Amino acid sequence: MEGKSNGRSFVVLSFLAAFILATIPLSATLDLWRPEWVLLVLLYWVIALPERYGLVFAWFTGLLVDFIEGGLLGQHAITFALSAFFALSLHQQFRMFSRVQQTLLVGMAIVIYEVIDITIQDISGNASFSFLVFLPVFTSAMLWPLIFSLLRGLRRRYRIE
Repeated sequence: MEGKSNGRSFVVLSFLAAFILATIPLSATLDLWRPEWVLLVLLYWVIALPERYGLVFAWFTGLLVDFIEGGLLGQHAITFALSAFFALSLHQQFRMFSRVQQTLLVGMAIVIYEVIDITIQDISGNASFSFLVFLPVFTSAMLWPLIFSLLRGLRRRYRIE
């Protein structure tokens, strides 16, 4: 493929894959460990192309998750926007960090997401707190190097800027 591509269709496909992975039915035990697929893909695009995918994009992605999951409208929009803000504030340093440091920062972004998410659920009366809500932090952080490498490789191959 010659020249640069704006890559909108590729970004949409990456989110479609994330939404599919996020909504595949799993047993109750496996569901506790389900990575935050959509948030991981969002964090990648916010860090890779911050001039194109920022807070507004994160907000609308969160609203889409709210519609798909049927939860409290705006809950994921707020949590995605705040997680994206964290990633945006560190995106230049993030590129200089080792994979281990990147994984720790992504883990922190997902902790922010989980804490705000459970707080919103608690305020709305829909939550019973358990430390099990933090299991996706571990699985998501462990998958980050794979997701980062896969999306970066495809972005470079197709020259998406």
